[in-house]
Amino acid sequence: MDFFDDLVKKVSDKAQSAVKKSGEVIEITKLKTRIVANQKTIEDNYLEIGKILYQRYLEGENVESQIKNLCEEIKSKEEIIKSIKEEIISLKGSVECQKCHAVVERTSYFCPNCGEKLPEPKETEVESEGFEENQAEDNKEETAEAKEDDAKVKEETTDKNE
Repeated sequence: MDFFDDLVKKVSDKAQSAVKKSGEVIEITKLKTRIVANQKTIEDNYLEIGKILYQRYLEGENVESQIKNLCEEIKSKEEIIKSIKEEIISLKGSVECQKCHAVVERTSYFCPNCGEKLPEPKETEVESEGFEENQAEDNKEETAEAKEDDAKVKEETTDKNE
């Protein structure tokens, strides 16, 4: 009988130990989740600080030179993105409403979103004939700009790490 009593006691002890360990694992997981949530809040705060500083830069306030360089880079990238979006809109045969920025068919006279009067369609067949040649030249310029931008970002990253 002692053998079975010992066996039952050992199994009971192991079961209690397993329950305790699973409770610890659950508690650790909860704590790690809290850490991640707090880290996310910190990252969100960093992002918000950056937005505030960038807004100050746009409003002409004096910001540190390193921050100013980053803000100028952001502004440059925003202009490139805007230009690319305009090109996409044009390629789709659309225009952008100046009031609400909705993308509208070029043949529309009014924006279906806000009712704003749209400019008369201007593109003719003659204007679109040189499109491919202009597009090739634009692509070469954009590629050169992208390479310069990448080199600048690598240089700034190296400077920051040093």
